[in-house]
Amino acid sequence: MSDQVPTPTPAPPAQETDWKAEARKWEERSKENKASVDALTRERDEALAKAVALEGSNAELLEKVNLFESEKAHAELVAKVAESVGVDPKALRGSTEDELTEHANYLKELLGSQSSAPVIPSQGKTPEQVKEDPIREFTRNLFESAKQD
Repeated sequence: MSDQVPTPTPAPPAQETDWKAEARKWEERSKENKASVDALTRERDEALAKAVALEGSNAELLEKVNLFESEKAHAELVAKVAESVGVDPKALRGSTEDELTEHANYLKELLGSQSSAPVIPSQGKTPEQVKEDPIREFTRNLFESAKQD
């Protein structure tokens, strides 16, 4: 066997680093990153502003929905009380069922058992023959001639 000693490989020649070029390269990368961060920050701020605006309009819409639902519930309550007591729902006042019932009973008592308007005995009757009246005829002709002019 032969003993051979490996010969060391020569080290590559040392390269000198251009530190100014390295600094410029990293400075350029830093500026690009800053521009990206600024753009993302603007997008985030715009998205937050939109979210706040949507929350505000959402709150307004919820208020309107609640108002409509409460008005509907009140109208249903008024109709229920009016039907049970037998009065016109338009005449009832009150916000709770007790108030509405009390007012309906008061109206019922006030109006008595009459559920309709009073009856006029001669209502709907017209005379069969209207006597000729010269003043009436003159007035009718006067207004008819005014329409034609």
